[in-house]
Amino acid sequence: MKVLVVTNMYPSATRPHWGAFIRSQVESLAALGVENAIYEIEGWKSTARYAHAMREVPALARREGVDLVHAHYGLSGAAAVGVREIPLVVSFCGDDLLGRPDAQGRITPRSKWLVSVSRLAARRADAVIVKTQEMRRKLPDIAQVEVIPNGVDLARFAPIPRDAARTRLGWPLAGRVLLFAAPPDEPRKNWPLAQAVEARLRASGRDTRLVAFHGRPQDDLAWR
Repeated sequence: MKVLVVTNMYPSATRPHWGAFIRSQVESLAALGVENAIYEIEGWKSTARYAHAMREVPALARREGVDLVHAHYGLSGAAAVGVREIPLVVSFCGDDLLGRPDAQGRITPRSKWLVSVSRLAARRADAVIVKTQEMRRKLPDIAQVEVIPNGVDLARFAPIPRDAARTRLGWPLAGRVLLFAAPPDEPRKNWPLAQAVEARLRASGRDTRLVAFHGRPQDDLAWR
């Protein structure tokens, strides 16, 4: 079986963390004998890349002779709606259906637009994958929806001795670490709340420090 994977996020030398979970899925399917062709839409450079993808993806799918087109994220799904005679699966990732809140918890206007685009992509798809039941409820009029959470590569993420990991990371062996696995400048992740928790723990006499971790490869995250 050959699959054309259409995605607007995939790890690279400049963005090693970007879409790492999609690469993990591709690698897992390849291990099972699935042949994958990757088409990355670098929408973070320019939104015009999506318009280009709408022209190129259908032609690429025919040229590659794929059996399935699998688009990850709502905008990628919208870019693949021109695919015909080949099954199209769209996997939604979270805010493409749920919306993206600002610092006050309100869904941003741009995010509302993205949700509407995602719904259109879902209606065109032959099947849809979401991560949670909450996301499933956002598509009540779509029949072919499967809830499939992202998996964990247990060969990469496995228990290791804490002291060995801390030594490799250059951390003190004593004390507790609060790991913030998100960009601190992303309002919806609430870095100030994490800082407040650290401050309260320190005030109670506990040896605690807060560490932000973002933008690094999966292999680095496995040691944290």
